[in-house]
This record gives sequence, structure tokens and C-alpha cells, in this order.
Amino acid sequence: LDAPAGIYVTTDGDLYIAEIQNDRVTCWRRNSIVGELVVGGHGRGAGVHQLSGPQGVWLNSDGAVYVADTGNNRIMCKSAGTRDAEVVVRGHIIHDGEGGALRGPTGVLVGSDGLIYVLDCRCHRVSRWQPGVE
Repeated sequence: LDAPAGIYVTTDGDLYIAEIQNDRVTCWRRNSIVGELVVGGHGRGAGVHQLSGPQGVWLNSDGAVYVADTGNNRIMCKSAGTRDAEVVVRGHIIHDGEGGALRGPTGVLVGSDGLIYVLDCRCHRVSRWQPGVE
């Protein structure tokens, strides 16, 4: 692990950890001594297989992994059984308080209503998003 910043624990005791410096999310199965790559880990960047300083991670009941990709100002989702993640909330850097930008998302969760809730550090807020809406 290198600069772990976010953690999610499943009911089975598996740990999902967002690593800022390794630009990835790993899964540590219960009683395992080796983590498995889940999202990112292919160098820092903005591709669908890359992250930039992720800080938050969340799993929904279907096993989809949501990641607060802090450096890219976006929320990624990797559905169970897929190779690459997809952008489900995208931010863009604009002036404070304007529009619906994400600026440094550090946490994410999906509510029972299906909406995505984001801790938006540099905008000093918690924002709520419909999946796929920018």
C-alpha cells in the first residue's frame, strides 16, 4: 500500500482500499496477504483504466465499485465482471460555487435511492448526482 486514503469493508470482511500514490483501488480478501487490483493501477492518468490520486471507495449491493478519482475530478464505477471502469460523474474545474463542477472529490457512496453522493472537498460540500448526468 502507498498512501491509503479510503476504505470499504464488505460483510464478508474483504477490504477495498483506495491508494493515492499508486493510483489504484485494491481488494484484500479476508485472511489474504496479497491484494488484488480492482481499478486503476496502470499509471496516473484519465483513461478508463487509470486513476489519479483516488481517495474514496464504495461498493453497492451488486458488487460495483465506485471510486472518488480525486485528481481527475470524477467518480468512476467498475461493474462486477467488467474490465474497465466508466465515468458516472464528471466534474470540471471552474470558479468556486458555479455550476455542477466536482473539485477534488474525496468520498463517494450510493444511496438506496440509486443517487450518488459525493464529498466534494474543494467545493466544501456534499453533492448528489443522478448516475450518468454531468
